[in-house]
Amino acid sequence: MMMLLTSTLVFADDWKWDEKTRDAAYEAPNSKFQKKWYINDQYETTYQFGANGVVTSTLLVKNDHFDARIVITLTGKYTRNKDHLNLTWTGAQAKPYQADLDAMSARNRDNVLQSLKSIGHHFTSNYKNKTEYFLILRLDDECLIVTTFNPQTKLFNDINWNTLFNESHKKKEKERAAQLAVEKARQDSIRQVQEAEAKARREAEEKARREAEEKAKREAAEKARLAEETRIKAENEYWARIGIEKKAAAEKAAAEGVKLVDLGLSVRWADRNIGASSPDDYGLKFTWGEPISSEYGKYKPAIKLQKGAVLDSNSDPAIVRWGNGFHVPTPEQWKELFEKCTIVQSKNGVRVTGPNGNFIFIPHKDNSKYVRCWTNTMSSENKKMALESCITLPSPQGNDSGKRILNYSINESESNILLPIRAVME
Repeated sequence: MMMLLTSTLVFADDWKWDEKTRDAAYEAPNSKFQKKWYINDQYETTYQFGANGVVTSTLLVKNDHFDARIVITLTGKYTRNKDHLNLTWTGAQAKPYQADLDAMSARNRDNVLQSLKSIGHHFTSNYKNKTEYFLILRLDDECLIVTTFNPQTKLFNDINWNTLFNESHKKKEKERAAQLAVEKARQDSIRQVQEAEAKARREAEEKARREAEEKAKREAAEKARLAEETRIKAENEYWARIGIEKKAAAEKAAAEGVKLVDLGLSVRWADRNIGASSPDDYGLKFTWGEPISSEYGKYKPAIKLQKGAVLDSNSDPAIVRWGNGFHVPTPEQWKELFEKCTIVQSKNGVRVTGPNGNFIFIPHKDNSKYVRCWTNTMSSENKKMALESCITLPSPQGNDSGKRILNYSINESESNILLPIRAVME
């Protein structure tokens, strides 16, 4: 047991402030501060200087005679002067390091505790009123404890001394502060560059978006211009082809609101019947061969009635009303309309849609189940019969509608048939 005591006392009297010294927290003079250092990586000492002159030293000691480290706590007083720090120890306490005890078996743990009891009195008594001196390099903005020394001989106990808060520590702190400042500047620079790049990217994207919009507008305007040029060119070509008379006739019909609709067929169809105020208006009624609308009465055709006769410029109501270019559709033109167009029943008539998607509306009269119009041709079998177009609407039983060309009587001795006329232009 004395070997343990002697080893411990040697350690207490000769603190090795070697190159393993570690920097610790420090506050201004006359306030509390703390120092911790190590010896051979086995012993750890912590000094804590309180503001009221109380000092506590905690030593964690490893000894070959124990399986556990020993925690030695010294308590005492300290005073300062311009030259040194004077520590007077007034008490000591030793106990095993709890973490090491917890790792032991119960038997070994009891042995360690018993051994400490046998040396505790000697350990404590040897540290009663023990005084040590530490030379202080300066006491202004930093307290630098150099080493222990003998006040009688004025000699250092250990020539290889180290400082508690030394210049290298200050240098490291300054270097770290400088590094932090550089890093902050670098991060600020990176952030500024990133913000500048993001701003430039947003501006570029906004510029690209505006340019794309302007380009789309220009392309749309150019497309509309080309479409209009194409339409005007086609219109001019059409009128150049059909001649000035036909153009004048179309303009005359247009004055009554009539439009020519291209259904994608061999002729253009008027969008309404002759004399109609709108496409769904029935318009005027004609007897075949009479150029002027009439009512039931005496029949006065303007053409000689004979088999296969075709309305001429004097008897065709479309030519008489608007001029050359228009005419009553031929049976073949009606057949073309029936065969190439889609005909769907609508309110008060039928909607006829051409292959190109354009359409016209043909009304019927007084909720009739037939949509009827004149052709420009007499029957080839009977000089008292003219051909009409007739679209049969569905019956109440749901039968499909049909479309066909029919003969119809125009005998002078009977009430003459009155039907509307839908004009066409080549």
